Amino acid sequence: MPNTTLPLINQTQLHQELALRQKQLAERRNYGRIEQVARCLHLLNDESAKPLFCEAAALHETVFREPTSFDTLTRANLYRLGGEKHRAQRWFQATTQYVATRLVRYPRNTTELTKAAIGWYFLGDYDRVQECIDQIRNDPDGAGGIEEWLTTLMQLATAPNQQQAQQFVTTIEDYIQRHQVSFSDTGSVTIWDWYELAYRYTQQH
Repeated sequence: MPNTTLPLINQTQLHQELALRQKQLAERRNYGRIEQVARCLHLLNDESAKPLFCEAAALHETVFREPTSFDTLTRANLYRLGGEKHRAQRWFQATTQYVATRLVRYPRNTTELTKAAIGWYFLGDYDRVQECIDQIRNDPDGAGGIEEWLTTLMQLATAPNQQQAQQFVTTIEDYIQRHQVSFSDTGSVTIWDWYELAYRYTQQH
């Protein structure tokens, strides 16, 4: 999302966290620390974040040579944030393929289904997303997670609604504040990614 400052961004605190993460990165360079710096820069709308996201993704590939769905989703999202659309799509596709293989043996694995749903969402295949969501909801222990956010995002993509978008953003903001999520939070697709995706729908007129 170009040059938009998210409402929860405290510039002073974000610059302080960036300085800390840059200091840590100077001490030891690995994909996790690179991503932390990149995420701070990204929230500051600093274009220098993009090559760092791509560097983190490339290093991740060398570290985890037999990736799980979490790993493929992490790489896909890093490349997405880095502006490498084709590489991102390749790894989102790899996520859905990995999950499909896992589900042959564990058909009620809602954790894997959620990762597949996220992969299909970023690939733009909302029908496949809905299939995953339906399977998750059919599991008595599976509903109530990220699939509800994906449902809302798909609704906003197909039928923009300012009131719904603002309510969704408020829900995410409450989560971030309640859990005190740091600006440099990492781990596949993070809460800040969902916040950014949701917030853009409040800016559509």
